[in-house]
Amino acid sequence: MIATAIEAARAESMTLKQIAQHVEDVHGVPFPCRLDTLSAALKRAGFSYKRGRYSLKKSATNRSFP
Repeated sequence: MIATAIEAARAESMTLKQIAQHVEDVHGVPFPCRLDTLSAALKRAGFSYKRGRYSLKKSATNRSFP
């Protein structure tokens, strides 16, 4: 199952939950471990994860006051 998760992570950019769901779909059984364990396995395989952050554009935050 870890090999399937690594292949899915290489194929496209997904969250850990999406990778776990993909593995469940492929194997037809519930994912047997927590997402933390999946994260550790992907780190050992050389993957890194950076949390996406939402921010406002600078033009939207700068207001001109009279």
